Amino acid sequence: MSKKGWRRGVLVTGGVLTVGVVVAGISVLWPSDKKGPPPSAAATSTAEQGVTAESAARQFLTAFANGDARTAASLTDAPDTAEAALRDTREALRPASVLTSVTSVSVKDAAASATAGYSVTWQLGGERTWAYEGSMEVVRTDRWRVRWAPGVVHPKLAANQKLALRVDQIGPAVVDPAGQPLLAWDVGVAVLLDRRQATNLDDVVTKLSTAISPVDAKVTKQSIVDGLATVMSGQPYEVATLPEAEYQRIKPQIYNLPGVSFQSRSALRGVDPELRSYLMGSMHKALEGKDAGSRGWRVVAVDDASGGETVLHQQEGKATTPITATLRSEIQKAAQRALAAQPKAAALVAIAPSSGEILAAAQNAAADQLGDVALQKRVPPGSTFKMVTASAVLQNGLATPDTPLPCPGTTRVGARTLPNENRFDLGTVPLRTAFAASCNTTFAELAAKLPADALPTAAAQLGLVADYDVPGITTLAGSVPTSPEDAQRVEDAIGQGRVETSPFGMAVAAATVAAGRNVSPVLLRGRRTSVSGAIAPPPATALPALRGMMREVVTSGTAKELAGIAGLHGKTGTAEYQDDGRSHGWFVGFRGDVAFAVLVMDGGSSKPAVRIAGDFLNAVG
Repeated sequence: MSKKGWRRGVLVTGGVLTVGVVVAGISVLWPSDKKGPPPSAAATSTAEQGVTAESAARQFLTAFANGDARTAASLTDAPDTAEAALRDTREALRPASVLTSVTSVSVKDAAASATAGYSVTWQLGGERTWAYEGSMEVVRTDRWRVRWAPGVVHPKLAANQKLALRVDQIGPAVVDPAGQPLLAWDVGVAVLLDRRQATNLDDVVTKLSTAISPVDAKVTKQSIVDGLATVMSGQPYEVATLPEAEYQRIKPQIYNLPGVSFQSRSALRGVDPELRSYLMGSMHKALEGKDAGSRGWRVVAVDDASGGETVLHQQEGKATTPITATLRSEIQKAAQRALAAQPKAAALVAIAPSSGEILAAAQNAAADQLGDVALQKRVPPGSTFKMVTASAVLQNGLATPDTPLPCPGTTRVGARTLPNENRFDLGTVPLRTAFAASCNTTFAELAAKLPADALPTAAAQLGLVADYDVPGITTLAGSVPTSPEDAQRVEDAIGQGRVETSPFGMAVAAATVAAGRNVSPVLLRGRRTSVSGAIAPPPATALPALRGMMREVVTSGTAKELAGIAGLHGKTGTAEYQDDGRSHGWFVGFRGDVAFAVLVMDGGSSKPAVRIAGDFLNAVG
């Protein structure tokens, strides 16, 4: 076999990082993994291992390219020293791939020494590529071995020096309307999982999620399992990209897990730790790889003693103009603080009725465990849905705010008996009073008289059943089906039937009532939200009456503990979701140019949501 028939290196084939060996024109490929040697390094035939200086150099470079420090070091004359240095190098640069080759071999003494020329190309994430050539001494001891020296890694690397990657900071990628930085590009550590290499996949996934979820709330055991299902066999799944400091903190828990590898990766990072939220994570995920510009970077040799740096390679960068998000830092923080003390999963979304700008989308730690509750979690809205039902009643001429209507403790519609909370009985009262007290029986009897499509039509007018493609995030608003049967329409009318809404959807509805027109939510200025699905102009004649009824909820109704907040309009809701009476608590409304929705899952009543809204509104002034 001609020695010229050998070629080893790292290749990218079909998106899969592999190490390749070409033997006599036959290409053999296998996955690259930081843990173990490829077959070429561990299973080369006895007849060829160590026979020549050239084959020893090639075997070393193959293991070096593969990140297999132990095998590479075993092919040197100083295994312990070499292994430590090679591990440090790999950890410092965290390459996406490495390509190596032997470029020449000069034999000095056929029995004792030779010089092998080599080339190395590092792919350091993004468009960062570093290539160079050097040489190494190969000596004969018990067999041919590479003589270890720092210059084996790079020709200008001296004793007591280590390589390091430096990436320049650039301006923020995303700012709020006041110019406060929200997200900035940074170099993080991508945590990759190859399920084929994980000897006990369930154990590895459990340990990864346990270690990473405190750092990145989106990472759960289920999210990793779901993510693995989206990649082809043989391709690694990116579990998360962590900030360097966070990676170093949890590194002892994850570094040696089988099937787990690491790469340097550009990523968006939250600038203000207090603004760490599910929304920020969703936004940076949507913007990853966009408008990043290019960052200056350099590879340096760092002196162990002095800390001085010698530049080995550098490239200038170019910054970009930051994107402006509508998120207001002070409003987002106020929302997060208002939610923080609530032990149950809770979320708050705030939207400006005048512009549709999303001012805040916050949730607490308990909600983080359930996913994106603020923007996507749809649950029964309870009596907050009476905003929709009241609008339908007003439009269909069934009543005006001052129409006297019965509010008995219970009422029967078909085979269904519906009670008020604790069966309170107000006798006969104006519609506005029944709305403020959240009288189920009044609205049940009215709903039975509505057309089958009245509720979905009114919901469409308030933006509850449209699909919003909001650049930067993923949202779900609500679902309000047609109810041809009286019993089903009655359940839907009080938010206990098949109706489901998210905090995002209810915030849009409240903003629409406040604005008196359709509100298109937006998060990134200059990037238009596309709206599809059912939507219609809100009823101009009904909305002033509905606003008055929502004001009465605060002044004398179920949210009267917030009567001291001037100009506040709202609607409370308690939505049973289990036969045992367990229920979610809601409060939605608006004050000035802030419309909001608060959901406390399993809150038992609307009271916790009302308290959160009060704390939030008092904080934003």
